[in-house]
Amino acid sequence: MVFWSDWVVAGAIAAVVYVLKSVSAGQQLDLGKIAVTLLILVSASLFLPSIIGKILYDVSGQLKSGYMHIALGNAIGLAVLVGSVFGGAQIG
Repeated sequence: MVFWSDWVVAGAIAAVVYVLKSVSAGQQLDLGKIAVTLLILVSASLFLPSIIGKILYDVSGQLKSGYMHIALGNAIGLAVLVGSVFGGAQIG
């Protein structure tokens, strides 16, 4: 879970850079792909942290024991990053 916020921010920056480069090059933008990328980023910022918090942490706020919980949190963060970068690359 340590890398969750880093991966969301990196994905957002990558998507924005791709969009800005496309706009500056005068390319037509696919609004559907922009919407999907924004949906990924918004859900990663608003909904997934609370869902993941309920799955990975106990009632006292401590991370549940086991490397599987750490790997699951990071895998979901990585999926957000890959989805954002892929969406941005498809836009650009």
